[in-house]
Amino acid sequence: LLGAQTGDWTYFGLQDRASGKEDATYGIARLKRDVLGNSNVGLLFGDKGFNGQHNRVIGADFSLRPGRVYFLNGQVAASRSPGFNARNLAYLVDFTRRTDRSQVGFSFTRLEPNFETNETGFLRKERFRGSQQTRLELTYSPRPRALNLRQVFLTGWVDADQPLSTD
Repeated sequence: LLGAQTGDWTYFGLQDRASGKEDATYGIARLKRDVLGNSNVGLLFGDKGFNGQHNRVIGADFSLRPGRVYFLNGQVAASRSPGFNARNLAYLVDFTRRTDRSQVGFSFTRLEPNFETNETGFLRKERFRGSQQTRLELTYSPRPRALNLRQVFLTGWVDADQPLSTD
C-alpha cells in the first residue's frame, strides 16, 4: 500500500494477492492533481488477474469549481476483459449551479453493456446490460420571515432512464 500527497499531487497504489475460491491478484492506482485552486483532475487504473484471465479498468475524472456557484464533474472509464473490447465505456457528467436561494442540477450517466468492473470493484450492474440516465433537478430555497423558519427547500426533479443491452 502506497499513498501520499506532494504539493498539488495525490497518489495511491495497492496490490494484493487473494487465494480461496479463486487465485487472484488485485491492483489499483490513483493519481490526482489539484488545479485552478478548488478543482482537480485524476486518473485511475484497476486490475484483477485470475486463472489466466484479467479484467482491467482505466479512467479519468475531473471536478471543476470555477467559483462559488458553478460545479462541473465528469468521469470516463473503459474496461477491458478477454473478448469484450467494444461497447465497454462508462461516463458521467454532472453540472450544478448552487446559490443560497436556488439550485439547478443536470446529470447524464451512461454505462455501456460491456463495461465490466465486477471482477475488480463494486458496481451494481447485470452482466451484458447497461443503462443510461438523465436527470434534471431544481430547488428553490427561500428564507421566509414567518413561523420561525430559517429556510425552506422545495425540490423537483425529472429522471429519464433507459436500459441498454447487447445486440
